[in-house]
Amino acid sequence: METTYQQRTSLAATGRRVSALWWLAPAAALVAAALNIGIYYAATATGLLPTNLREPTGGTIGPGHVVMASVVPALLGGVLMAALIRWADRPLQAFTIVVVGICLLSMAGPAAIPGNTPSGVAVLGLMHVVAAGVVWLLFSRGART
Repeated sequence: METTYQQRTSLAATGRRVSALWWLAPAAALVAAALNIGIYYAATATGLLPTNLREPTGGTIGPGHVVMASVVPALLGGVLMAALIRWADRPLQAFTIVVVGICLLSMAGPAAIPGNTPSGVAVLGLMHVVAAGVVWLLFSRGART
């Protein structure tokens, strides 16, 4: 079967968009982690976020958790975006729906932490929104190139 010019150029564009994710995903991870670490330290210094919060396994929630909760979703988002670019008709629309849905679902996590305060829930929720926003913003720009 012979491919048309439009099919060849479409495949080339798809390859460029997917290859851009190789640097966008780590960049999104670094930016989200840096912003959330800043929020974490500002919130703990001002007393908005309790310093004695415990995760379900018993450890104290600290900067390492903040970094991992920013980096892992960004990298997984890169994998998801690459798959959507390759197989979805409207990858950016599908990615936006998934990011918003996951961000909304993740809001239950901060509220479920024992001993968390209302301001702590708000700060942790803000961190989730920041991570999702950075990932969406960088990936949406990369998907259009």
